[in-house]
This record gives sequence, C-alpha cells and structure tokens, in this order.
Amino acid sequence: MTCQEELLTGNLVRVKISRQPGTKSHIWGGNKPDEAFKLKDGARVENTPVHEAIREALINTIIHADFTGRTSILAVKRPDMFFFRNPGLMRVTVEQAVLGGASDCRNRNLQRMFRHIGFGDQAGSGIPKIYRNWKEQHWRSPRLAEDAGLEFTLLELRMVSLFPEDSLKLLDELVGGRFRTLPELERVILVAGVAEDSAGASTHLKSWAATATAAA
Repeated sequence: MTCQEELLTGNLVRVKISRQPGTKSHIWGGNKPDEAFKLKDGARVENTPVHEAIREALINTIIHADFTGRTSILAVKRPDMFFFRNPGLMRVTVEQAVLGGASDCRNRNLQRMFRHIGFGDQAGSGIPKIYRNWKEQHWRSPRLAEDAGLEFTLLELRMVSLFPEDSLKLLDELVGGRFRTLPELERVILVAGVAEDSAGASTHLKSWAATATAAA
C-alpha cells in the first residue's frame, strides 16, 4: 500500500491508503497476517502490540519526513514485512533512537496534531516501543537505517519468526498471553522444551499455567 501520491497535495486529511488486489484487510497482528486480533478475558482486542508498532512506524514516517527532499514518503505491505521510508536523514543517531529518550522532530506541528487525536507517544519513545512490540512476537528485530546519498530514512519490520511456529502455537494454547510477557530467557527455555519433547512439555506447561494463574 502506498500513500505517496496523495501526500503530494500537501493535505494529510486527504491521504488515502490503497490496497493492492488480493491484499487482505486484516493485515496486522499474530504470527500470520490475517490474525488481526487477540483475546483478553474472552473479549476481542484488536489494538494489539503489532497494531501499536505499525501505527507508530507510520506516524514517525510522517512527522520526521523532510517534505522538501527528493524522495517521497512510502509505506509498503508485503506478505512477510512492512517497509516505511521517509525523505530526510535522522536528527539523532540510530543508536539513540533505538535506545529512546532522545528526539528531534522535524515537523512538530504534525506531531502535535497526531497527539491531539490520540496518536503518537512521548517524544523519543516511539522507536523503542516498535522494537519492544516486535520482539514480543518473536519476530526478527526491526531494521532502522539511513541512506546518506539519497537522503532518506527507512524502517523494515519483518514478520519472520525466530522460533518454530508449531512450538509458539502450542505455547500460546497452553499458557496464553502470559507466555509473551515472560523474560526472554524463560521463553527460550520453554520453546526448547516443547521442541525437545512436546508431550512432556505439554504436561509441565499445564501445571505451570495452573500455578501461575492461581498466584495471579
């Protein structure tokens, strides 16, 4: 999908996101593009961490764009990734952006506009949230980079799992959302246990889930 043509008018209110033929409307969340929501206490929750990351990435692309630059804003959805490009180089280093706390927004009025309608986090917190939310899905770490020659910044969000899909599915069924909030080392241990002995791991996980739920 792309919004570059409408942005040329200079009116963000008129921006339209067009979907290419065959693209599903449910493109966010889960380990598959069509898993667009999660369940919390039996209720459907559509504003998942993946939604938040994609929304933050798009807003960052707009508010940090150099609209006098040679390139245009570009947002692309592919089966296994999202790609965002904005004209202009970053005003802080990539390392500072990923660490958080440092921000030098190029378009502050646009930043304030998005905040007034409930979008956009505290300055300097957007990129860390994207990295954190993507990590919760056990997907490959985002790639934030600059092209000094063409003077643009890009962000790649790949939906490529670092863990076996069948192991993650089993853990989600047995443990639920609690699994994705565990420390990274504990998640790795559980995934390894499932891969080693799915039957034994299932028994252990059911016991662990019952204990964790009772303690909560």
